[in-house]
Amino acid sequence: ERGIPMMRIAVCDDVNAICTELESIILDFKIQEGIKLTVDVFYSGETLINYMKPGNNFDLIFLDIEMGEINGVEVGHYIRDELKDFIVKIVYISSKAGYDRQLFDVQPFNFLPKPLDRKKVVSVIKLAIKFLELENNTFSFESAGQTYRMPVKDIIYFESYGRKMRLISFKDTYEFYGTVNSVMDKLPKSRFFIPERSYIVNYENISRIKKNEIEMCNGEYIAISKQRAKAVLEF
Repeated sequence: ERGIPMMRIAVCDDVNAICTELESIILDFKIQEGIKLTVDVFYSGETLINYMKPGNNFDLIFLDIEMGEINGVEVGHYIRDELKDFIVKIVYISSKAGYDRQLFDVQPFNFLPKPLDRKKVVSVIKLAIKFLELENNTFSFESAGQTYRMPVKDIIYFESYGRKMRLISFKDTYEFYGTVNSVMDKLPKSRFFIPERSYIVNYENISRIKKNEIEMCNGEYIAISKQRAKAVLEF
C-alpha cells in the first residue's frame, strides 16, 4: 500500500488573517487531493512550543519569522536544539528578505514570502509529502547517542521491555527508549502489526503464521494473544 500515514501540519503566525489563509489553502488541497492530514493553528511561538513539549509532533510547520515575544527563528532553534526534533520540516514565512544566515542553522525546508502565493504553498506541501513517503520507508531511532535510519524491510520485529524497545534486524539488535505505541506511530501500518502487546512484527519477514504463534524468518517464535488472533490472521 503506497502512501503516508496521516500528515500533521502546524501553522504558526501572530496575524490571524495569515493563519486563516494558510489553513484554507491546506484544507482545499486536502479535499482536492484526497490526502489524510490535520492542521493545527497557533497564534504565537510560545503556544506552539508548549504544545510540542509533551511530545506532540508535526511533519510540517509553516512558521512566521516576525512574531511577538519569541520570533520564528528562536522557535526553530528551540525545536531543533531543545526538543531535538530534526525531522519536522519547517517552512518560514516572512514579509522581509535577508534572514538567510540566521535560518541556516535551523535547516529550513523552504521559505515563502508574504503575500502568500497559493501555488507555492501547495507545491511545498507536495514536496513535503514526497519526502515523507521516502522517510516512511525508513525507521529513525536514537541508540547510545547515535541516530540510526534503518530501511523498514530490514526490520524483523520489535520487542518492548521496561521503558526500552529492542529492534531485531537481519544484521544486528539495537536498543532504544520508546513504547510499542510510539514506535507504531512511526511505521507504515500496511507492513507492521502487533500480535501481542510487547511485540511489533514486520509482516514481510514472517515465515509462517500458526493459530497461536508466528514463526519469523530468523527462526524465532512470537506468541499471538487471544485478543489479537483474529486480527492477525486477517492481516
